[in-house]
Order: sequence, then C-alpha cells, then structure tokens
Amino acid sequence: RRELHPLQLKNAIIYVLPNGIINQYPIQTFPITEKKDDVLFLSNLFPSKGIFILLQAIKLVKDHIPTIKVNIVGDTVNNQILREVKRLIVKYKLEQNVIIHGKKLGKEKSIFLENTKIFVHPTLNDAFPLVILEALQNGLPVITTNEGAIPEIIDDETGIIIQKNDPEQLALKIISLLSDQEHLKTLSKNCVDQFNERYTASIFNKNVHKIFMTIINKKIND
Repeated sequence: RRELHPLQLKNAIIYVLPNGIINQYPIQTFPITEKKDDVLFLSNLFPSKGIFILLQAIKLVKDHIPTIKVNIVGDTVNNQILREVKRLIVKYKLEQNVIIHGKKLGKEKSIFLENTKIFVHPTLNDAFPLVILEALQNGLPVITTNEGAIPEIIDDETGIIIQKNDPEQLALKIISLLSDQEHLKTLSKNCVDQFNERYTASIFNKNVHKIFMTIINKKIND
C-alpha cells in the first residue's frame, strides 16, 4: 500500500498475489530439537538486510547461550562489507560461534535450511522476501522485522516480528525461542502447515489463474 499510494491511481483495481516457490530438493524432516545449528542468516551481505544488527544481537545471546552456533550464508556484496563483518566477529569474540559460508545454491543451500533451528532475517528494507518462504517450507520458525509484506507472511503462529534496528530485542527473542523446545516444535509444525496452505508453486499458479479469470470475466461483463 505504501508503494501504491504515491502513484495516486484512479479507477484502478488492485490484485494482490503472494509469491510461491518450488521445492527442487527433498526436504529432510529432522525433528527441530535434534538439529545441530541454532541460527541461520540467509541473504546477500547488504547492511540493509540486518547483518550488523544480527552480530550485535549474537554478542548478547552468547552471554546466555555460550555455545550458540550461527551460519551466515549469502553472497558478498563487496570486500569492504565482508571485512567489517569479520572484524566485528573478532571484536565480539564470536569466532567459535559465527561461521561465514559465502554464497550457496541448490542442494548446498538446502543443507543449511535442513539443519537449523530458527531463521533470523532482521531486515531494514524488504518487500516480499522469498527466503522467508524457504524457511517456512523447511519448518524454521522466523524472527524478522515489521518491513514490507513480512507481517502478512509471519504471525505469532510461525515466528516473531520485532522492530527494525533493535539488536537487544532480537537477542531476547533468539534466547526465548531456543530456550523453549516445546514452543519451537509447535512453531515448526505451523510453518510447514502454513507454507503448504499458502505458498507452494501450485497455489501460486492457481491464484494467477483466478486473477486472470476475474479480469477476463469483468471485461466480458462490462
């Protein structure tokens, strides 16, 4: 709505079509409490995706969960940002907690989604991030921000929405989720259920067809 309002459209009919994704690789259904990794950050290393917010938060989380393990997966935008990420990892003494894996695609990326307990996306600027759909598909509860269409994807049945640019709140929510295994299991099941109900490629195709048929029928009847 924020994007459309400045256009000042008149006599326009707007159709909203949520994205859907294809599962190209078999998803492993490990019980979430048995997964070995705690947190996954899956995005290009843009500051706007919240990478620096995440590192600040993990510094705080480590005081409560010293063995926390975080995987950072994504393409490097430029070497300066990568150097800063590495510098902060050393500064915050997170060398044993945070691992940078770089860009991963296909099955290599799926492995991280399969083996992680929660997905963290502390973005500062987003629209309808497909990585969140990938997290839901793999049963990963999501901690993310009130940005773009995210509040229409994530609710309290599938994760937690926090304010942007707030590492302290992010840290508290990570600790809370990882400390409550029963809640984690419930959220994980809900994630898969909601994905299958709303965001599969077949549902996307059905919704596209429905919109086009609505437009065609309206044109015929006008």
